[in-house]
Amino acid sequence: MKVLDKLVFLQKSLNLSDKDFCRRYKISLNHYKLWKIFKKEPRTKEISYLVDSFSLDLDDFMNGNSTLRDDKVEAHEHLCKVKP
Repeated sequence: MKVLDKLVFLQKSLNLSDKDFCRRYKISLNHYKLWKIFKKEPRTKEISYLVDSFSLDLDDFMNGNSTLRDDKVEAHEHLCKVKP
């Protein structure tokens, strides 16, 4: 799963609009919209607060092979590999 797909998955799982999702996780709304339109992957620093908020391992989240679990999606629940 690509990083952009993971971000969209988290947004939809939390039932947040683009604006609310970006505001909550300190992501530029303009960048987020451009990522979605052009299918461009965000840079690590652009999603660092979101990754920290979910206690995710940044390298795992940025890895295209990692996946998210959709069985227990709640705000601030770890969904990928947890930080050591």
